[in-house]
Amino acid sequence: MKRYKIFFTYWLYFIAIGAFFRTVLISLFVEDKNMEIVSILLYGVRMDTIAFSAFSIIFVLLYAVNLVKIVKILLTLFITTYFILEISTLTFVDYFLSRPNYLFVEYLTNIKNSS
Repeated sequence: MKRYKIFFTYWLYFIAIGAFFRTVLISLFVEDKNMEIVSILLYGVRMDTIAFSAFSIIFVLLYAVNLVKIVKILLTLFITTYFILEISTLTFVDYFLSRPNYLFVEYLTNIKNSS
């Protein structure tokens, strides 16, 4: 069990980062707070676990060859990259919501052309 403690620790970091930023996204951008917030968070944890498990195959293979220092460095880089991606998600969603809807703009240009 002690051998796999490192993977469990990094999995907890991964899940904590995802859950934190998902909660921030819900609190900032979801208008109806009474919707199923818990189910959204649980679905996100499930998706994060699937993604981390897929990447962990590489780390487990390196760990099996006894390259523990390389595994720790790669896991730290992986968590850092994931953290940066989650930070950039906030600005992406903010920009995406500020753009006009494509169908609405297309409708306005069709009205302008027909008059």
